[in-house]
Amino acid sequence: FHGIEIAPIAPALSLLHHRHLAPPELRIRAIGENARTMDLVPDAEIDRPEAMRMVPPLIKAYLRLGGYVGEGAWIDRPFNTVDVGIVVDLARVPEKMRALYAGKGTA
Repeated sequence: FHGIEIAPIAPALSLLHHRHLAPPELRIRAIGENARTMDLVPDAEIDRPEAMRMVPPLIKAYLRLGGYVGEGAWIDRPFNTVDVGIVVDLARVPEKMRALYAGKGTA
């Protein structure tokens, strides 16, 4: 996410936390003084379409591949971003998408 302010992107971070959090065995965690929780807005209070509009395109692409987010976000001041860890379990990537990325077809 561009910028280092959490409040404007709280709905998007919360949506990712509530709907796309990696299972415990795959979950990475943001740690240290720059780590921030992503559990900021209760799931029932999130305007999902609006929150998803805030999510950067690259994160959306990973989610379409079956990706998950880690626990917490990281304030990256030198790059002026809020970073979210992404985990993609290749076994969950749809066959059509695997073929596309392997150069064996089109989506």
